Amino acid sequence: MSYRYTCAIFIVKNQKVLLIEHKKLKRWLPPGGRIEEDETPDEAALREVYEEVGLRVKLLAPTHKTLANVRIIHPPIHIQVEHNPHGADNLDFIYYAELCDNSAFVKLNQKEASNFEWFDTKMINERIAEDELKINALRALEFLNQ
Repeated sequence: MSYRYTCAIFIVKNQKVLLIEHKKLKRWLPPGGRIEEDETPDEAALREVYEEVGLRVKLLAPTHKTLANVRIIHPPIHIQVEHNPHGADNLDFIYYAELCDNSAFVKLNQKEASNFEWFDTKMINERIAEDELKINALRALEFLNQ
């Protein structure tokens, strides 16, 4: 089986998660996309967020010990397989993040998305039908409350 490597970033601010209305897929999604050959998953996550919504973020995860003389890649929250009926399945690296600057504004990439919204728990439960997206968005909110 061949896979396409992707990342998705659930950005949390003031108990809300940022989702964009993807133009091509016509649905709400977190910022994210394909991991390029010359980058690590965490580098791709930071790049995708900046390209799609113009924000600088800090990736969140449980703390890990560093190793002397070894470059540690920021671990994702988890990695999931997303079935694609039209081609290679996605191995999707899921990250949670917070803004580096809480006063920063979203600068939406109009080529990628038609809209953005900060979803609170109620909005996620009422407006997001896909279980995987709903669960990840709610878990991102819970993660910051730990």
